[in-house]
Amino acid sequence: MAPKKFVFRFFCCYVVLLALAACVPTDLETAVTVTPTPSAITPITPAPTTATSTPAATLLISPTNQGQPLPDLPTPTPLPATATPEPPSIFSGAPVKVGRGQILDAAFLPDGDSQAIALGWANGVSLVTLDGTERWWQPTNALLIALDASPQGDHIAAVLEDGSVVVLAAETGAMQQYAASRPYVYWSDIAFSPDGQQIAFQSIGPQRGDSIYLLDLRTNELKEVPQSRIDSTVRPFLVWSPDGQTITQAALGEECSRLVNRDTGETELTLKTETTCYAPWTIAYAPDGQKIAVALPTGGDPAISIDFLQPDNGEVIASFVGNVLTLPDQTVHTLHFSPDGRWLATPGGFSYYGEAYPAVVWAVESGLVQAELPPTDRTRLLAQSFAGDTMLRFYEDGRITRWPFTENSAVETAVAQIPVVAPYLEFVWSASSNRLAAPLRFGGVAVWEAATGAQVAQFPAPFADPRLSPDGRLLALRNLETEEISLHNVDSGQLIATIPNAATLPAPEPFSPDGQWLAYGSGSKLHLLQLNSGQTVVLDGYPADRTIVNVIWSPQSDALVAASSAIDENPGTVILWEKTGDDEFTAVYQTESTRAGYTCCVTIAAFSPNGTRVAFERFSSYEATSFVVEVYDRQLGELILEAPEHELNAWQSEDLLLTNEAQYDTRLTIWHVVNGQKTVSAVGAPGGSEVYAPNGLYYADVAGPNIGRSLKVQQWDANVAAGKVNFGNDLILRWSPDGRWLATLATDSSLWLWPITLPEP
Repeated sequence: MAPKKFVFRFFCCYVVLLALAACVPTDLETAVTVTPTPSAITPITPAPTTATSTPAATLLISPTNQGQPLPDLPTPTPLPATATPEPPSIFSGAPVKVGRGQILDAAFLPDGDSQAIALGWANGVSLVTLDGTERWWQPTNALLIALDASPQGDHIAAVLEDGSVVVLAAETGAMQQYAASRPYVYWSDIAFSPDGQQIAFQSIGPQRGDSIYLLDLRTNELKEVPQSRIDSTVRPFLVWSPDGQTITQAALGEECSRLVNRDTGETELTLKTETTCYAPWTIAYAPDGQKIAVALPTGGDPAISIDFLQPDNGEVIASFVGNVLTLPDQTVHTLHFSPDGRWLATPGGFSYYGEAYPAVVWAVESGLVQAELPPTDRTRLLAQSFAGDTMLRFYEDGRITRWPFTENSAVETAVAQIPVVAPYLEFVWSASSNRLAAPLRFGGVAVWEAATGAQVAQFPAPFADPRLSPDGRLLALRNLETEEISLHNVDSGQLIATIPNAATLPAPEPFSPDGQWLAYGSGSKLHLLQLNSGQTVVLDGYPADRTIVNVIWSPQSDALVAASSAIDENPGTVILWEKTGDDEFTAVYQTESTRAGYTCCVTIAAFSPNGTRVAFERFSSYEATSFVVEVYDRQLGELILEAPEHELNAWQSEDLLLTNEAQYDTRLTIWHVVNGQKTVSAVGAPGGSEVYAPNGLYYADVAGPNIGRSLKVQQWDANVAAGKVNFGNDLILRWSPDGRWLATLATDSSLWLWPITLPEP
């Protein structure tokens, strides 16, 4: 049912930003138009790099070039580099990088059948061989956006979120960093010239699309390709002509992609038919430069999907039949020729709406399909390369495969697996704040030390739903296949116990603070396992068609709030259970919430610091008028406060509770729960993605009208930012229970821990 006459803030647990063009920064300097002209730039001196062959899963990360300012961007009238503010006092040190994040891009080095693969992780670059051996790893001091390898195989280059370009020696991993463009890059393409001496790159960011820049590695000269600025809604796509004189410029809408002269920016060919544009991300030059392959947009006539054009006049000289996915849902090029020009390939994959497109190899001379390979899952293909009559392919989950496409009924075979420890969606802290755990994007669970970011344990799929004991020593996991809960010693990896018939391992606190109890759901019943004795207490009182999804313990472990799931428009049941005997718990208060199963950015219940009172957020329907904040006094055994049309945020003390109005102004409000007095702030609630510090006086949020550009900590009552750092990615935020850490998990699986020093109230 739609809300009536109000603005209702709907909270979302997991945010994946699909419309990149909607991202808008709050910093005005990111919207300034800058047009660089030829100028020499000074590379940033890198930290020493040591080549290693250590397996990826055991490597620790230490930032390079941390804190070094970037040189000014060369311009006709020199502009100062973006000011780097003094670190806010509330952020009390450099962030800890936990793991490498996800593999975002990859490129095969051209070395025949013994090719190596350059891997662009969220936090750095590595080089591995086809058997999975890592030659070196080089961390970066900003998030990686795009990567390429030179045709000669001697260099690797990447664009970073802060606008810089890094160039690495393929032999050693030694890295040189260049201040090349402005920060807040969220999509980019980078490509080496055929002779490997120049790098072309082009980026888009909030409210801005860059020109094509050329970086000359011999002279360190940076210049702009004239008239090559791109619209901020178009993904860049760069392909050099074999003679190095022409480069592609992608376009959408009424504009068609072009081939432009690298020196003058003049259009040499517009890629269009009589009625439509060719798909902008499908351009491929034949190795001899005599023809260009380009595809019609997906959804056109499937009988003629690829045209071969003459580069000088665009005349169609041949057409191939095949089904080509022309949208840029992956980093591998949509069309590419084999080095000898005999084969043309498209990688296949899945469309946005789930349609499957096979990988296809055509024989260029005959135009016939040589082989097709249907996709088996939605794991993205990041790179593929011809190795004679074999296709090498690399996937985002770390698989290296070989496809002998010239053989009859040839299948794709995995030849190596690169470990990818990429935290995903939900992560949890131990109550002591010394460890945190997360499920992994490609299955399994990992645990890290907060202070160092070192991985201390990893458990394979089908384990999921990690929950740490208060001291971080024990880890409870749920087996998705057997519906069992297993209890493990984190340090030794030893299996301690297995609990059958466990449907749910509820968030966020199934372990009691004293470490004596573990709560889990079996059907609609709440089970409490006494860890010392192994005895189980079963608590019934939830609808038969629900499951237990949320558990919150009192600080003294003598009570807990447990909630069942909501179904359709029916709210979940929220019950306060009091411990009334050694192995006995009694339901003393019950309410309901349609947000009972939310684990992010919603507080359905909270115990006061001493545990004597419990605040509930009752939300019986999807109408803002049904919001009620209730405070139950455990000693009196009754409600002492009801605040209609308010949402629950956090306790500030035993007597003071922070809420916000549920509609209209959504102003923050402090309630004195004993006398009912309220103080209404002029400050409105941030909007749904904020998370409150344990003391309730500060909250963390992302700056700007859209999530993901900067991370800020706000002192809400004064409406003053207590600290802000640029980040440049979409985030899920979590405070550590002691308030000393702020953890941010980005959509590229980069997990960062920011040390925080909160001033005393």
